[in-house]
Amino acid sequence: MIKKVILNVQLNDEFIYKVNEGETMPDIAEKFSVPLSILKGINKIEDVTDYMRIIIPKIEGEKYQVKPFENINDIAKKFSVTPEYIKQKNYIEEIYALQEIII
Repeated sequence: MIKKVILNVQLNDEFIYKVNEGETMPDIAEKFSVPLSILKGINKIEDVTDYMRIIIPKIEGEKYQVKPFENINDIAKKFSVTPEYIKQKNYIEEIYALQEIII
């Protein structure tokens, strides 16, 4: 019997990634330069387990770090987008200080 193992599969705008032993969500986010909140949001998980398959999204846009006391409306106005656009693009409902998001 021949056993095939697919480790990583490229989709249109996403990549299916097999988590290596001992890797954490922050490790993977850093490895693929994806904000942690987006990685968690698109996969609807808070953490990973060894050999789990997760989606690594293609990131398009500008990375932005939320400043203390800044809210989503401030950021939306600064970049001439809607708060809903930011929420959808980042798979989030709320933002917090020092969070990295994509605009």
